Amino acid sequence: MPCLRPRRSAIIVAALFAAGVGVRLLGLPLRGTPDVSDFRVWTYAAATLGTTHVYRRSDGPDSPPLMFHDYLSTVDYPPMALYELTVAGRAYRALDATFQHGRRFRIAIKLLAVLGSCLVSAVVAAALLRHAAPRGAARSSLAFWLNPATILHDAFLGYIGALCAAPAIAALAVAVDGPAWAAGALLAMACLTKPQGLLVAPSVAVALRRRGSARLLVASFAALAAAAVCVWPFVRAGTFVDMCYALKYLVTDGTLSANGANLWWIVTYVAQTAHRLSSTTVVDALNDPVEILSIRRFLLLSGYEPSRLLAYAVRAFSWTMVLAVAGWATRQARRASDLARLAALGALVVHAYSVLAVQVHENHVYLAIPLLTVAAASRPPYGRLLACVSAIAGLNLFLFYGFGDAAGTIVDRTWTFIDATVWVAVANCAVFAWHVAVFRRACEDPVADERPYRPSTSGSSTRLACPGA
Repeated sequence: MPCLRPRRSAIIVAALFAAGVGVRLLGLPLRGTPDVSDFRVWTYAAATLGTTHVYRRSDGPDSPPLMFHDYLSTVDYPPMALYELTVAGRAYRALDATFQHGRRFRIAIKLLAVLGSCLVSAVVAAALLRHAAPRGAARSSLAFWLNPATILHDAFLGYIGALCAAPAIAALAVAVDGPAWAAGALLAMACLTKPQGLLVAPSVAVALRRRGSARLLVASFAALAAAAVCVWPFVRAGTFVDMCYALKYLVTDGTLSANGANLWWIVTYVAQTAHRLSSTTVVDALNDPVEILSIRRFLLLSGYEPSRLLAYAVRAFSWTMVLAVAGWATRQARRASDLARLAALGALVVHAYSVLAVQVHENHVYLAIPLLTVAAASRPPYGRLLACVSAIAGLNLFLFYGFGDAAGTIVDRTWTFIDATVWVAVANCAVFAWHVAVFRRACEDPVADERPYRPSTSGSSTRLACPGA
């Protein structure tokens, strides 16, 4: 009889995982966001022209944009993402060599995002098995897999953030008690998939530094080596310069907030409302939906000359705030050796970026969700934070793109009088302030500095034990 309970738990876990698969299957046929259309162009080009020949110089007459049927696009993602899209494209080509423009190709692209989320769930479970009870690892993995925000993010809207999150979480887990070279290589893979992977670097550095400066050096060399291996095919093909030209958009994008519900979305709303007051009533000005605003347009509406220098100053100010929070948080967690607080550090840095940086998109807070899931496995306050950040991330996506169908959103953003996305941005700023307070209290725990959390198997039950408890 004692084996019945584990068997029943395994059945429940399998049933819940299958439920998550079933919900995702409902979202795969939907159109997703405009990113999915871009991914189809990139995937088709990578599968037909070759991965190393898809980057284009935006200012070059001999570099026309990529085309798939009647849709044009230029690549602005790092090379690792292209390798992954190439695999999806070649697999689809084996089924349909003509690359018909239709639902099946869209499903193939979005299926890559779903597989990424499945991989993140597995990485979360594997990481927690060494730092929590097995049941806790399974529960946390399912918490991520069944999170409505992650389901909306990958299966319905088609974002590929999970392909960055999986190596980022793995790099952090390996940095705690694994080989340093593997941590560095995994972190490089995350950054070369999406730049947001770099936000986990402080956590990885703290974990490695706690085990000795030599490990930090080894990880750095491994990261450089992995990046060199990833980029070398472009150098050999003579398209490295094209890649650099294409990726410069990541730092030159001139938007104040690209649909990201953050501090700068509130600034966008205030600037647009003040401008509209000169041509309409107060009620109409307050009730108008917020639109994406460029930094130079914002300066013009604010009464300043929209010079390039002032635009750079706005970017520098926003990134100074992000770096200040990241530096403070890293110093607070410098003695951390447990996976929970290191994941909490990464989650705070990601959240700081998504709230305080300019050019943030609606899906950029996604990486904080698996990091908070790991932290919440042994620290209950982070469970409440996870719920709040997930709700904000989900609403941020839903209010702009709905479920990713042809009709777009199904909710009028102005029914709350002030655009609902502005209220989400206000809530995001408030939750971020709470996040900072929770993180500060977690770092003041002197017991957790001694050694990581380990599972305790006393008696007939398995529970999470804290050193000294």
